[in-house]
Amino acid sequence: MLMNIRLAFATDKPARVIPAQVYLYRNNDESVVHTFRPTVAYEEMYDRFRTDSIPLDLRESYFKMCLRSRLTGYMGCLIAGDVDARKSAFRQRILEDVVQSGLTLSSIERMALYHPVVYTIYCRMRQCVAGLLRKMKLRRRGAFH
Repeated sequence: MLMNIRLAFATDKPARVIPAQVYLYRNNDESVVHTFRPTVAYEEMYDRFRTDSIPLDLRESYFKMCLRSRLTGYMGCLIAGDVDARKSAFRQRILEDVVQSGLTLSSIERMALYHPVVYTIYCRMRQCVAGLLRKMKLRRRGAFH
């Protein structure tokens, strides 16, 4: 993705949308893609490289979009169980940037930033409920008989 950002800023040609499938994705439980767990260290590094991919004179206009992406990455760290995320400098920077930018947060985003433990519990409960609902649906279809 970082390469695509750099290429987008390096060309004057407009982007083209291709309606056909370009890549064939296969699930491989052994692959890095399927075993990756986000961490605050990774999200900080990725954010730094993403920011460096945007030309200096355009960074301010992409600030809120990058901030929202940082917030999403931070929330992913909480869901993945990275307990270091709660007290990280990355979280503090996001908090400061939200205040500075005046970004409007959803109730879920506010929960993740200001009450990370509650957010983590909320996400775990949703996962459990979703799993139970799937099992109930399968039972009704007769999958367990």
